[in-house]
Amino acid sequence: MSTFSITNSSSSLVSLHLSSNLLKSSSIFYWLFNSTTNLRTLYLGYNVLEGPIPDVFGKVMKSLEILDLYDNKLQGEIPSFFGNMCALQKLYLSENKLSGDISTFFLNSAWCNRLVFQSLYLFNNQITYLQALDCYLSWRICTWIEIICRMTSPNPISPIHPN
Repeated sequence: MSTFSITNSSSSLVSLHLSSNLLKSSSIFYWLFNSTTNLRTLYLGYNVLEGPIPDVFGKVMKSLEILDLYDNKLQGEIPSFFGNMCALQKLYLSENKLSGDISTFFLNSAWCNRLVFQSLYLFNNQITYLQALDCYLSWRICTWIEIICRMTSPNPISPIHPN
């Protein structure tokens, strides 16, 4: 991949589709931090992005509503900052190499987006969860949250629909 460069920040760019471009370097995240301030949808699925998702991503991309990182090679735990991105509605993280306990992700998130958050896709990662998560989600997040997972856990997550 060639190096990204941009001369100034854009406040008018609201949707960016870079899926299926064989992007390899996670430097795309840093390019985004410096190039746009009002991005609402970001599609980076079906690339070969590697490494962890940078922590600064959640601090800079506050207007994101849809983030698609499906089918890459991203590693590490699911950053809790996703639960602190107040506009985020849909998060696609399936088909990566993410690991850790999803309960930690939910328990360490502020969930300022709990009234708008709709979908979290995590299947085909190495994620586990605790039984307590079902109860926590039912009471803490009062919107329709669909967690679709097929995990390497003795307790696979099925869709959760709060009452």
